[in-house]
Amino acid sequence: MTSRVEGKVVIATGVGTSIGRATARCLAAEGVIVTVTDLNVKAGKAVVDELGRSVIFVRQYNRMSRVFDFSLQTIN
Repeated sequence: MTSRVEGKVVIATGVGTSIGRATARCLAAEGVIVTVTDLNVKAGKAVVDELGRSVIFVRQYNRMSRVFDFSLQTIN
């Protein structure tokens, strides 16, 4: 059985800490393509290393539109 969210794209912010990281884990486990962002680049990249191919790291910008645009470019 497939998940309702499988194959969807979600942006998760603040993934370098507990709630953001847990959110990214849950979404990736459901088959979501997750764009993760965090001010702490090392912590954000650690989430990508942990969760693998369905996760994309984008350094957190001051405008979410940039994160959104980068996500679309990377996925397509």
